Amino acid sequence: MSKKRMLLGAALVAAVSGAVVSATPPSGISFAPLARATYEALDINFKSDEFVNHPKFKVKLWSSHDVDIATQIVTFQPGGYSGWHSHGGPVIIAVKSGTLTEYDGNDPTCSPTTLPQGAGKIEVEDPSHVHMVRNETGTIAELVVTYIMPVGLNPPRQDRPNPGNGPF
Repeated sequence: MSKKRMLLGAALVAAVSGAVVSATPPSGISFAPLARATYEALDINFKSDEFVNHPKFKVKLWSSHDVDIATQIVTFQPGGYSGWHSHGGPVIIAVKSGTLTEYDGNDPTCSPTTLPQGAGKIEVEDPSHVHMVRNETGTIAELVVTYIMPVGLNPPRQDRPNPGNGPF
């Protein structure tokens, strides 16, 4: 049986027996909310014509219910980390400064992915997907994070237990 399945089984046994499974909270990071607003159910279908030497493009964004969209800056001190966590909806990130390293809870080898300044990523995994971001450098790093989530979800992330496939 794989280590991941064994840990999942242990978590299920703990849940059934009433034992507490510890989450992994963040350390060495701070959150600075910029804005949050509620939008009626989205049905955006944007199409552009050629615009100042740029090609045509399309963007679609749809939601079945009203959503909150929130943006914040997350600052990671040297050695700071997010803890294992998940999100209740899609997350759009941009590395404003520094370099961060992400670990995916679904990766059995827990291989790091480096996110340097200027890198961007859209996370669209389901809410049970866990990941962790760490600042493994000696300088401060900042993320600009935009969350699309159910109305009233606060905070926009949920601390999760260590999935057991990494060194942390």
